[in-house]
Amino acid sequence: MLFGAFGLEQGTLSRVLGPRVLWRSLVAMSRGHFVGRPTGNEMQLPGAFVMRGREVLWQHRARHAGDQPDFAAMLRATPR
Repeated sequence: MLFGAFGLEQGTLSRVLGPRVLWRSLVAMSRGHFVGRPTGNEMQLPGAFVMRGREVLWQHRARHAGDQPDFAAMLRATPR
């Protein structure tokens, strides 16, 4: 329900297991990060948001499962 409220999409097979995702998975595994047992909706694409009350100050909606937000931009948008 919350994913839909933020407009986060369900992934297609290529957006969840495509070449970019597999590459990001290999990079993560080379750094010691591994996939755990599947739980929930594995087809749900992620997002990241900076909020102030009900106002969205910054947003990132993943284009594929391995998509990473611009964390520097996220910090710049965070109120101090």
